[in-house]
Amino acid sequence: MMKTSKTSIFIAALVLMVPFLSLAQNDHNEMGVYTDADMSATSLELPPYATAELYLVISNPYNEMEDRPVEAISGVEFSFVYPYMEILVLSTIWPGDFIDFGLPDNHIVAFPNPVVVTDGTVTICRKSVLLMNIIQVYIHLAPSVPSSIVGTMAIVDDDGNGIISLYPSSGSYDDPVFAFNGEVVATDRSTFDGLKALYR
Repeated sequence: MMKTSKTSIFIAALVLMVPFLSLAQNDHNEMGVYTDADMSATSLELPPYATAELYLVISNPYNEMEDRPVEAISGVEFSFVYPYMEILVLSTIWPGDFIDFGLPDNHIVAFPNPVVVTDGTVTICRKSVLLMNIIQVYIHLAPSVPSSIVGTMAIVDDDGNGIISLYPSSGSYDDPVFAFNGEVVATDRSTFDGLKALYR
């Protein structure tokens, strides 16, 4: 009887999580915003008029068509979305030479010298920001405008075919990937695996 009860609870929880799992079906091709290149934290307590370095890191880039990891990235498309009255982006640092065909914070970037993926991750850029207020401020990632793949961010695999869809680490474009003076809620595969383990 207890087994049936746990199964029922798991199914109900899974139904509730379906919208959040729609983008994060696996842990490939995700990009998040972190306090360092090691992806240590997705939030930071910061007083007003203080600066911070944010690292945009792509984890486990994977070419699904060729069923292999991506070894180097020669382009990336995404938008860095934040409340303009609360954050000022002071600079964006890219790894080596680059050409950005987009507008500020709407990035359509080509790398003449491809960016190498190391141990399954690559820091695609670093942003220095100034927090203008003490309130909770949230940062989202979104597809660039225009975008090569409608509805998603993207990377270009330097070795082989294809522009590859890239997804936010939060699991949904509606959910923030980083917070100042607040927290972001994980909705990625690790959350799903934890839920399964709980009801085994």
